[in-house]
Amino acid sequence: MEALKLCSSLSSSLPISFLHLIHRRASPTLVRCCSSSAATTTSTTRNRNRRSSSSSTSTSDRDAIRTIRIKKVEELRSKGLEPYAYKWDRTHTANQLQEIYRHLANGEESSGENDNVSVAGRIIARRAFGKLAFLTLRDDSGTIQLYCEKERLLNDQFDQLKTLVDIGDILGASGSMKRTEKGELSVVVNSFGILTKSLLPLPDKYHGLTDVDKRYRQR
Repeated sequence: MEALKLCSSLSSSLPISFLHLIHRRASPTLVRCCSSSAATTTSTTRNRNRRSSSSSTSTSDRDAIRTIRIKKVEELRSKGLEPYAYKWDRTHTANQLQEIYRHLANGEESSGENDNVSVAGRIIARRAFGKLAFLTLRDDSGTIQLYCEKERLLNDQFDQLKTLVDIGDILGASGSMKRTEKGELSVVVNSFGILTKSLLPLPDKYHGLTDVDKRYRQR
């Protein structure tokens, strides 16, 4: 009680300005923690910059690919070939061939007169090894492999296949049926034609088109 009385008397005797100073020093200081929001803002900015950089790089890459493929279109036309053919006479779908020739053993090739088939679809994969090339063709029913040997293709078709055919192109191919040593049913190609030359690569195999806005605009 005596202490309280002393403090009260001191307070009444001190000047107002001095009391205000004491109050400011004694009052707790409120510190606003903004590190979390600042970190979030920084992270968001970095992500935007990264997406912007990735988008610009992707666009430039696509433009470069498109330019190269347009040159291939011009080269095909200079050889008297139309890269956007009007039609192709297809005899079977990929799924029909898988069913009809499922009996072929590994390494066996069909040799009957009625075993010459014709398919058409989009090329979704390709591999070339010297005088041999493998292409995966997909149509509305499934996939089938195209087995391409240089000796079986007329003129310079094999060279055209290696240099002018890209993933994404729509091809028509004719030939006999064979199951490779590794068990892959294939069309052994005797002739082929580019039905539609793709000017841009297909979307990423695993992630597809990741830009949500673009996916809705170009759906």
